[in-house]
Amino acid sequence: MEFKIQLPENSKLLVKKGAHISIGDKLYTVENKIDSSVGISTLLGIDPSHIFQHIEVVIGQNVTVGTILATKKKILGKKLVKSELEGTLKSVNSETGELIISTQKHEDQTTKSFFNGNIFDFDASNRLLTISINKGFEFALKEATDNGGGELSYVDESKDVFTLSEDIIKGKILLIGELQSHLVSKLEALDAQGILTIKGTVQTDLPVAKIKMIDDFKKLTQGHYTYILFSVYEKKGIAYN
Repeated sequence: MEFKIQLPENSKLLVKKGAHISIGDKLYTVENKIDSSVGISTLLGIDPSHIFQHIEVVIGQNVTVGTILATKKKILGKKLVKSELEGTLKSVNSETGELIISTQKHEDQTTKSFFNGNIFDFDASNRLLTISINKGFEFALKEATDNGGGELSYVDESKDVFTLSEDIIKGKILLIGELQSHLVSKLEALDAQGILTIKGTVQTDLPVAKIKMIDDFKKLTQGHYTYILFSVYEKKGIAYN
């Protein structure tokens, strides 16, 4: 079965097409960038609206320390503005007279795989990853706050949730009938991987997916599937073994 997830902006896939990937393997990196402004009009003493007459670089161009960004003719020679940064020219603002350079802030962040399967295809322009997964059970979602997946663990809220142990929660996607703030706090504290539910809204940084049909939720509670994967792009999930 094929399943699609969309990777974040500035991400780089670390797995080749056709390769098998398991939960915990390195999947992609995301470049952490910050935008820095260079006040060209101030440095050259020009009207901001005239900035395009003076810049020597184009949007999308990579610049390094020392790259000439803009010039202004003087009686003797030119006045130069050189880059003090390494990055990519993101935009030119003719109202403020500034160039915006996007630079790498620190080391890339690596995200590990939250599914088992094969890399079937990758559309780099749309950052769309197609995964081939063993036959499973697909179900529709009302919504999802983020992509998520991993080992599935069912939590029965009718029981005392404060007795839940780390081995039931840590690193797993918790299947819960209704979100409740005290329960979500417990899941966060014990390093849950995400939440799959049917109703309720609670503020959390964990990926949360809401199942559309109650019958699908009931089927998942029966324990026939070991793993789960859900996609914001597909707006659906898949349970598999």
